[in-house]
Amino acid sequence: MKTGRRFWQAGLTVAVGAGMILSAAGGPAPKKWNLGLTLQTAGRYQVVSRGVTYQGDFAFTLTWEGTMEEDGDDFRLVQSEVALPEWEAYEVSSATSSACLLTAQDFPDKPAFQYVYVLKEGPFFQIVFGLEDFAIPACSSAEKINLDLPRAAGSNVPPSPVDYKAHIKKGSNALRFSSDLITNRPVEKTFAWAWGHQRWLPAGDQICYCLSNHQVKAKVVVQPQTEPPGRPVSKFPLNP
Repeated sequence: MKTGRRFWQAGLTVAVGAGMILSAAGGPAPKKWNLGLTLQTAGRYQVVSRGVTYQGDFAFTLTWEGTMEEDGDDFRLVQSEVALPEWEAYEVSSATSSACLLTAQDFPDKPAFQYVYVLKEGPFFQIVFGLEDFAIPACSSAEKINLDLPRAAGSNVPPSPVDYKAHIKKGSNALRFSSDLITNRPVEKTFAWAWGHQRWLPAGDQICYCLSNHQVKAKVVVQPQTEPPGRPVSKFPLNP
């Protein structure tokens, strides 16, 4: 049975069923964990619309930091910091009437997490994330298409006409852990996959062509927190 509620960036919480995390030795599990997600992506795209070809390359690193903690019979995920330490992009147009050459600072949108949450499935749990869409080409164009950005297994938001999982060429986007791995010791795992897709879309009386692909590395770090003896555990997280 799947459990879990989405986590949105406004600092909401995510609950998953109790008993998700147990000590391998049978003792009590830690009550709170630091959770970190680092997402590294590099990709490219091509859009052909009304005789004009737009080609772009992009690369970025997104980081998410927060805590996962016991909350009664549940666990909750609380965001503390999100950052975009690296963002590079380049787009060029073949338009004959006017040239368009853009770099990252010219793009109207930047990569950003739309949500991060935890999903429990039997003896496993996984980190699920989705990114905010942004439109391409960034140059002036009569047609705009949402660029497919990385998403983790279990994610169906934002909605897309493209079945993301069906077009993974290598690796897996399931950021899945066995529950007994998260005990009183830190755990670090890196997941990697390659994705690619091409499609044709109606554009007035013509057809618009879009090709996009990307490669992803997602590193997840889970670090148990320990409280000094005699120090009470706060019910609510402190503001960072």
